[in-house]
Amino acid sequence: MSGGSGDFDDAPQWYWAAADSMSEGRPDQASDRFVVASGQRELWARVRLEVDPAAQCSWQGFGPKDGQATLADCMTIFIMAREMYGAAYNRLTLELAQIEAFARFIKEGPLDLCNWVSNPTSHTPLPRVGYDSRAEQRLGRRIAGTLDLEDDWWR
Repeated sequence: MSGGSGDFDDAPQWYWAAADSMSEGRPDQASDRFVVASGQRELWARVRLEVDPAAQCSWQGFGPKDGQATLADCMTIFIMAREMYGAAYNRLTLELAQIEAFARFIKEGPLDLCNWVSNPTSHTPLPRVGYDSRAEQRLGRRIAGTLDLEDDWWR
């Protein structure tokens, strides 16, 4: 967690924090122990109230310091929080809906609001394969082809 009360940055930049869910028996999953807030002071107030003040939290700012996070900023957090930290889908969607760009994306999209609430066809988690350098190379080549870049732009 952050330092003393005078160490907070009150800039309107967005931040996220995730903690493991030891109480739920899944130490590798943040589950509902995930929050998004504008400014460090608000982030840590929410962590103390909603996550656990004693929990080990990963946290990071995202988007510009003026608080005008884009949909791309939100989607980066969406993917990272789900895949790396195991944040619950509903919690993640609800938290990101505080950000205008993400809320507008949902409101103006072609899907009904009910499609943004988790309704899995299976009760087991989706499997995730481990890191594969060949997959990274394939992705790099695909992006290079799509954006007409040098074939090894990512190296």
